Amino acid sequence: MSIADYGWSASRASIATGFEPARVLRASGRQASLITDSGEWSAASTQWLLPGDWVLFDPAAQRIGAVLPRRGVIERKRPGRAAVSQPVAANVDLALIVQGLDGDFNPRRLERYLLLAAACEVRAAIVLNKRDLLPPGEAERLAAEVHRRTGTEVAPISAANGAGLEQFDALVRPRETAVLLGSSGAGKSTLINALLESQQQPTAQVREGDCRGRHTTTSRELFLLPAGWMMIDTPGLREVEAWDAAGAVDEVFDEITALAAG
Repeated sequence: MSIADYGWSASRASIATGFEPARVLRASGRQASLITDSGEWSAASTQWLLPGDWVLFDPAAQRIGAVLPRRGVIERKRPGRAAVSQPVAANVDLALIVQGLDGDFNPRRLERYLLLAAACEVRAAIVLNKRDLLPPGEAERLAAEVHRRTGTEVAPISAANGAGLEQFDALVRPRETAVLLGSSGAGKSTLINALLESQQQPTAQVREGDCRGRHTTTSRELFLLPAGWMMIDTPGLREVEAWDAAGAVDEVFDEITALAAG
């Protein structure tokens, strides 16, 4: 496994002697787990880091020398009244917006996620999970309607039994990075496990009364999938609001209100 498998290209930056490119897999403040050609490392930075960041790493000194310029930064307004940005992930190519078909599907919340992706200048796709809970053909009918009204690619799947996972081959290209966005209980961790073909992320049952889930994912982490692209898993977002939506509203869609109406 090489750093190129994680999306590295020499065109991103010139590398000073003694340093090598590294990608952040997990980050907590200025401390991060990195992947390089020489393996996985733990190191500190003078800057706050995000999963997906590209950095220059000195393996001899085990230090991060620089954080490379970011693109495709997913950021939202921090919950609360203050207008403060909260970055979630960096160098993202695709936002996969996951909603469950067990009561989690919410057109208004879907609208906010699509607006967030547009404001971050990241392309989006919608994943309708738990299609196995609906009568045959119903998830596909809903997916076609959502696609017609939003112009966004929609994949009806079941992460639990693997149905429809082949649709990701058309949504994400090799060496691209996708981020999972959705509420707790939508099935994001189950989807990660299905795509990884192993049980790496903890999962939990949703509440029967309102189909809400608990935060089984408590940190953000980048995974390299067997299909050759990367996925950043994130905790469920209780509040979704784009940090800077200026100019993005018109790019999203005009007809989502009809979905909400029925």
